[in-house]
Amino acid sequence: MIQDTVIYLIGFMGAGKSTVAKELQQQYGVQLVEMDETIAAREGMPITDIFATKGEAYFRQKETALLGQAAAKGTVISCGGAICSFCSCSQSFPVAVVWPCGKKMSGS
Repeated sequence: MIQDTVIYLIGFMGAGKSTVAKELQQQYGVQLVEMDETIAAREGMPITDIFATKGEAYFRQKETALLGQAAAKGTVISCGGAICSFCSCSQSFPVAVVWPCGKKMSGS
């Protein structure tokens, strides 16, 4: 059941992560965490400014911390594609990782 799972949506800009996340939230009533939006709001600046002023390492630390805070049953977490290369997800409940491809499926 989706409410017992953490779903990580990963992929490049424009792949459809936010669209899929919002659809899952509406259909199943799960919590939604948009990683970039949350970090930007907490830092008070856009992601591009965080990279420019504080560096990628700082951003990755914030991303990793948020990932740990956000991981809970019944949560959809919209991440960037790079998260796979530096974060480990170790929860004691089911996890699904989804990589939207940005293409509309036929019949949709």
